[in-house]
Amino acid sequence: AQEAFSCVRTVIAFASEDHEYEKYEDKIDLHYDLNVKQLYAQGFYYMLISTFLINTVVQALLLYVGMVLMQRGQLSSEVLLAFMLYQFKLQNEVMNLFNSYTSLIKSSGAGDKVFELLDREVPEPGTGHANVNTDSGGESNGGNAIDNNHNATSAGSQLDIHIREVDFTYPTRP
Repeated sequence: AQEAFSCVRTVIAFASEDHEYEKYEDKIDLHYDLNVKQLYAQGFYYMLISTFLINTVVQALLLYVGMVLMQRGQLSSEVLLAFMLYQFKLQNEVMNLFNSYTSLIKSSGAGDKVFELLDREVPEPGTGHANVNTDSGGESNGGNAIDNNHNATSAGSQLDIHIREVDFTYPTRP
């Protein structure tokens, strides 16, 4: 964001406010759509897994097993109640652990993107490079790759570029 704000003068100079606004709007719309999908997935997860499966099914299973053990005389009602209360506390902590894990996965994805941006190699700019000449005469280019007759003279990969009689116009500027 800081880089985008620092380039506002450049955007205005090239009269591309509409284009930059459309790019920004597209990214915001994509972010919004992804957040909506994530909220639907979280809602489905909490409804099905957390509420129904863990709370309802596990509690019903514990009550059933506890009832069977109480009928056999192997378990007292006080122990069953204490076990169910401890199980409820343990269940909350397990859910917190799962939530922490998903946050950790999201953070690692963001960290990967940051390191990808830090490790990228920025290409050399096309116009401020030392090999770009703006002279209008037929000066020699040092024999790197092209001679004045436009024939290849060396196997090198760099070319000297001569820019002559170039005019720039901006459609939104008079």
